[in-house]
Amino acid sequence: MSQPQRQPLVLGGTIDRFRYNGNESSPREFLARTQQIPKHDSIMIAAASPDVHGASPQDDGWFLSDMYAFNYLFKGLGASQVWLTAADPIQILNIHGDYLHGNDFQGRKVVLSHRLLNTAEITTPTVVLPEDIISRFLHEVRVKSVQAVSEGKPLFLMIFCHGDENFTYFLNDNDEVSGLKTKDLRDAIVDGCRVTLVSTACHSGGMVEFEPGNIQHVPLNVTAILAADHKNESNAWQQSRSERKRTCGSIFASSVIKSLTSSDGVAMQPKDATQLQVATYNAYTRSIIDVCRTDITKFWDKQNFTFSAKDDDWEEAWKGHTGNPLSFPSAYPQKYFTDRWDQLVDIPYTGDLLSKYHMDPHPRNVNEDVAEPTALTGGADQSERLRAKMTKAMIAVDIPEMAKTFLEMCPRDWERGHGPGLRSMLFDVVEKGADNRVIRPKIDIDQFIKYRWELGEIGDLLVEHYQLPKPNNQTCLLWNDFEWLPTMSAVSGYTGRYELVRRRLIHKDFNPEPISSQGPSFSRFTNYVAAAVALSTRPQEDDEKIVEGLICWMAKYKEFYKTKCNEDSRVLLRRRAWQRSIRR
Repeated sequence: MSQPQRQPLVLGGTIDRFRYNGNESSPREFLARTQQIPKHDSIMIAAASPDVHGASPQDDGWFLSDMYAFNYLFKGLGASQVWLTAADPIQILNIHGDYLHGNDFQGRKVVLSHRLLNTAEITTPTVVLPEDIISRFLHEVRVKSVQAVSEGKPLFLMIFCHGDENFTYFLNDNDEVSGLKTKDLRDAIVDGCRVTLVSTACHSGGMVEFEPGNIQHVPLNVTAILAADHKNESNAWQQSRSERKRTCGSIFASSVIKSLTSSDGVAMQPKDATQLQVATYNAYTRSIIDVCRTDITKFWDKQNFTFSAKDDDWEEAWKGHTGNPLSFPSAYPQKYFTDRWDQLVDIPYTGDLLSKYHMDPHPRNVNEDVAEPTALTGGADQSERLRAKMTKAMIAVDIPEMAKTFLEMCPRDWERGHGPGLRSMLFDVVEKGADNRVIRPKIDIDQFIKYRWELGEIGDLLVEHYQLPKPNNQTCLLWNDFEWLPTMSAVSGYTGRYELVRRRLIHKDFNPEPISSQGPSFSRFTNYVAAAVALSTRPQEDDEKIVEGLICWMAKYKEFYKTKCNEDSRVLLRRRAWQRSIRR
């Protein structure tokens, strides 16, 4: 009799709330299949930002593309469903037209349209005020978790929004300070409730992972399928090549959906299987990674998906962990998800084939040198060229030129987190001027760029001052961490050192927080400096001394920053002189 198949822990899986990144040996191996017969029927609650003002597919509408893709796919499944949004679907359709999902080069699906609403092909969401969405979501979790425990059913939660490095999730777009925290969610779930959590948020892994040096953070003990680990942002699809420049959902959502709709995906039943044989949860999550690698993107290894199993029970049947709607009832045909997804309207790629050849990240693209989206490369010449362009534009107060130049910087930032919306905002400025743009009008473009530009300059200055190596031999604003971090994570000791330094800087408020008119926080600055410290050949014991020096330096800078006026070019020159004096 053959031995049952066993597999290593899925890449990105957690054991004892610590994430396995695949570079070390798997902590344990698990059965691929089980004889369990789960009968759970989940109670589902989902919530998504943005509100109407941020719902453009050129801004944060990609969260809504994700939400409605799952809404359509899960229609009618589970014991009950509640979908919460601050953006009325009819209103946003009237403004922006149909919402699409997927890789532009491979064709996309229409996941929200007037037709889908009118024919009840999606579950009509409950529209709430932006300021009420978090409290309403937590109220639903409290009530439904009590019901789930009393009826012996799992609770299935989905969260579509931005997240930050302190594991705060911003379902309310109008509040850039407070948001949904892990503790809030934990307190809302009653004891004994079995929870599955799915989220596309940046840093969503922080909900289920411990992080080095942060003993106060207590992760959730839940089953989770998440778009990012605790230290990284989630990745959206690249902008479409059409004039509308839409961002149509996340790579994570496409991977999960493909695992459900592919014959090689989540079902994974061998042809000679008995009805009792089902995949374990470890095998199911591995199918998401496998599908991402073979059917979604060449850059599958840079996505940082994170998975957890309640009580680390990776050998339970995946249907037992997730219940419905992620696993459909046995009464439904096995190709239920496939057939349903195929019924959606296709929007084929209509651009030129040369662009597709050079830019399509799909694994079946025969071009082995596909360019990563906005992945700038270049050494000192590139940096000096952009510095000269930006300085000239700042002195002339040429806001469109400043925006155009800044779009040449920060590789990979434009496809993750706030990036899609901020990129569209800057394109809007280039095309229409700062005063006539419509995307994110509350942000002052001059202040937005100067805040980031100045932190980039300071990052370079600090690396030089402390005689630290430049990560990838690149300046802060040209650093491509998308290439850097996966490569360095294979270097013994680097990841742990980087994480400790980065977390220490974050806890000490190293990064100056922007005011609302300057846009979201700029984590590139802290990440770059932390990478430089971790790359140092000095003994690791010296890191604390360097970190304290960095924190002290930035404290002096912040004090000076309070008295400056960004709009005055003469102050810019005085500030540079002050920086040189501090460096001495």
